[in-house]
Amino acid sequence: MKFAQVVFPERLPRSSGFFDYQIPPDLEKKIHPGVLVTAPFRSSEKIGVVFCVQNKTTVPKEKLRHISEIITEQAVITSFQFTLIHWLRETSGSSYATILN
Repeated sequence: MKFAQVVFPERLPRSSGFFDYQIPPDLEKKIHPGVLVTAPFRSSEKIGVVFCVQNKTTVPKEKLRHISEIITEQAVITSFQFTLIHWLRETSGSSYATILN
């Protein structure tokens, strides 16, 4: 079982900006950092960017939701851009969502 940390590029009420989602088994090999996915958030589906794929999560199993689908199989963010995004977050204090927006 794998999990993705997703950032939604819009203003959302969460300090870290990452939301954990379970990756369905049929999508595990296709999801990697930088791809666009859709995932349920509150009462709608939102488009987000996968920042990280992990084998563990701290989110309780009953609160986890699944990624719905992949929008792009190729990454829309390069490793250099990820480095820049992390640097901007550290130096400016802005959220990942704000930087992506």
